[in-house]
Amino acid sequence: MASKILKYIKNNKLLTKFAAVFSLFAIGGSAVEARAPKSSPAMQASVKKREHVRKISTRKARVARVTPAKTQRVTLRQARQKQQRVVSAPATPPVSRGTRARQGKQVRLTTAARVAAAQEVARQEVARQEAARVAAAQEVTRQEAARVAAAQEVARQEAARVAVAQEVARQEAARVAAAQAAAHEEFMHRAFDNVHNFQRMPTGIIIPENYPAYDLGYQGRRARTDQYAELHLPTTTVFHPYNPTGEQVNGVDNERGYQQLACLMNVKLPGYDPRNVPPALHANLAGIAPENIDAFLVVQDMPWIQGLRDLLLRPQYGLDPGALDNNPVPYGKQFNIEAGVFSNIPNGPRINALRDNLGNLIHPEQPADGLVQTVVSTHNSVDQHGVLVDPKVISSGANLPVRLDLDRSQILYSLTKKIGNGGVVEQVHVVTHVLLNQNDQLVLQGILQAAPIRHLQDIEDGIRAARVGGHFADLNLEELPF
Repeated sequence: MASKILKYIKNNKLLTKFAAVFSLFAIGGSAVEARAPKSSPAMQASVKKREHVRKISTRKARVARVTPAKTQRVTLRQARQKQQRVVSAPATPPVSRGTRARQGKQVRLTTAARVAAAQEVARQEVARQEAARVAAAQEVTRQEAARVAAAQEVARQEAARVAVAQEVARQEAARVAAAQAAAHEEFMHRAFDNVHNFQRMPTGIIIPENYPAYDLGYQGRRARTDQYAELHLPTTTVFHPYNPTGEQVNGVDNERGYQQLACLMNVKLPGYDPRNVPPALHANLAGIAPENIDAFLVVQDMPWIQGLRDLLLRPQYGLDPGALDNNPVPYGKQFNIEAGVFSNIPNGPRINALRDNLGNLIHPEQPADGLVQTVVSTHNSVDQHGVLVDPKVISSGANLPVRLDLDRSQILYSLTKKIGNGGVVEQVHVVTHVLLNQNDQLVLQGILQAAPIRHLQDIEDGIRAARVGGHFADLNLEELPF
């Protein structure tokens, strides 16, 4: 029985450690150290430990001999405390398999709970970040929607503003159109400024012929110049040869029908309207306000023999409207001008180039859609000493030639700009020229003489009635500015 107990104690490490502790207590309590009987492995182990401790103490004691006494005592005390801790360390009780299984399960459960908790924390963090992302995206969407709504509101307000502006413009255009229509109606029914009964000499006949002539729109200003008084020329631009009063070539009358032209109608229009002129002419008026442009309508005939010479564009009567037919003192004025002739006729007439007798260029040909720069004058004749020779005032020189088909009635447009110092435009005349061949001139003269002409509307009605009868076939009456 005792052997079984000893064998159980020997095999049980925990009991062996308890036995060693009890042995150590027994040894410490005796006055004389006695060796324990070598009756058990546990006691032998205890003896070996005590021997090991003794050896260590001895080695430390040897070291302590060369150290201060206090240090030696502290070292011995530390050794004894270490020995007591080693001897008195409680033995770990044996753990059964079931306990280990429960402990393992508990550890696994704890680990699973910790992992689940970490996963829950991670899930919550992911959910929080996703919610923040969604909220940020929703805020961006909300801001974009607000921006789009603001832009749409701005666009709506701009559209409303544009619509209001367009309506204002439409009303203004309607008002202007109504005012223009009223002004046109008033002008078409306005009484003429002057109704003339002029005379001119037929070719080869010494008995003058009477012809009617009308002035409109001058409102008290001079409508016809005194220069070349027998021609009764308007105070604006006309076409005629260098000698407008008639001339002979080799002693033979150079004109057909009449020696002088007749300006049957001389109208100063209420204002300049670009719709009534070719676009090329209007392009040369850039930067000039319409109120600074004088617009005219001149209806004249062309009683000259075809092909003998060019006609000249003569703006002097508008540049110097106060010139006299005869001036008893030396007289002369020069004008720097830019001038051009335009039409709605394809490749229509333009101002030709001009050279003097030596072949020197006086001015070039009028460029397409452009103007010619030159100098014109009005003067009487004086000698080299400035003494008056002839008081007759003439328009000079022989420039601005234009070759026209005198057998065809046509509508041309002229532009004359008077240029002052520094290139400043001082005066602008835009003239619609209705140039009548011999037949159409007689028809218009008959209209003016036969019907009671009270205003411009009567003349227009007479022209349109004659058009039905085959007259004025070469004219586009829609070009007439009335």
